[in-house]
Amino acid sequence: MVSIDFSDLIEALTEKFRTIVKEELRNLHVDKNGVDTEKYLTVEQTAQFLNCSVPHVYKLKDRMPHIKKGAKLYYKVEDLNNYLDSGRSVPNKLRKVA
Repeated sequence: MVSIDFSDLIEALTEKFRTIVKEELRNLHVDKNGVDTEKYLTVEQTAQFLNCSVPHVYKLKDRMPHIKKGAKLYYKVEDLNNYLDSGRSVPNKLRKVA
């Protein structure tokens, strides 16, 4: 039979609990500001999505819907797609003739 000190048992269980909680938090896709990272993109991810630089995303900030949480900006993919679609032009041959 293995002998274990009660304080060692508490320490081992506490460490196991911390490990489980950290893993579950990672699975939730929530950042430290409480923002769902599955639904929202950071400025860096937005720059990758738009294929532009991070400073350019900051320049576009007033033209695109965004959420500010603390000191961070977040963008919804749906809003970014709508922003891109709003600038889409239709070739003349596809336009309806009045």
